[in-house]
Order: sequence, then structure tokens, then C-alpha cells
Amino acid sequence: MFNEKTESKIIRELITFAAYAASQNNEEYRDDYILSFNDVDSFLAKEEPYKDNVYILARDELKCQTWTEADIGSGKISAFLNRAINCKDNNLVNYNQKTHFRNVLMDNTTKYKAEKALYNLYKGNTLTGILKR
Repeated sequence: MFNEKTESKIIRELITFAAYAASQNNEEYRDDYILSFNDVDSFLAKEEPYKDNVYILARDELKCQTWTEADIGSGKISAFLNRAINCKDNNLVNYNQKTHFRNVLMDNTTKYKAEKALYNLYKGNTLTGILKR
């Protein structure tokens, strides 16, 4: 999905952020500082513990495991996505993006293409396994 150069840049930026976050808490930077919500000692687990719950709730609302190709264009995928991005306490998706997604998915001229892209992203052969987590 990313080339090595891009991955390196992302990792460098994450390390820079982790070092900054550690300094703000008067802590020393550790390599594993921001890597996991599951590590109870990580920055993310301490500062953003609700995000894992939002992710789990949103994935449950998305119900992508139930989608079929016949659902593309029917509005079913749009309804699931709308419930997922508007689930309780979800501040992970910007309000303006929520509005944009809703508008694209409710517009009959773009709904089919949008639902097909979502289906391919979560269920298609080209990205098998990437978003099935």
C-alpha cells in the first residue's frame, strides 16, 4: 500500500510525535510509546482510551461481513456506513467528513460508485485482508 520511502517518513513522524508527547508528560521517549492501544503503559492507552471502543463499536455498526455484491447501489451499504461514522462518542471522523459522506451516499448519481468503492475496500479481492481486521 505504501512504498518504503513513505513508510519511513510515516515512522519518523510518529517517532517525532511520540518524543514530543513524552516530553509533555515529563517522561522519557520509549520505542513502544505510541504503538498500541492494547499496551496499558502506552501514550495512546493513557491519553485516548475511548478510541479503541469507538473503533469496535463502529466496526460492529458497519457490519461489512454481511455485505454482498447485490447490496451495491441499494443503499444498504450507505446505511451501515452512516451508522458506523455516527456511532456514539465518535470524534474520530471529522464532522465535515461525516456530512460529506452522507451527501455522497445519499446522492443517487454517486451512491453506486461510492458503495462499490466501499465494497471493494472491505470485501474486494484487490485489498483482501487489509480492512477485514
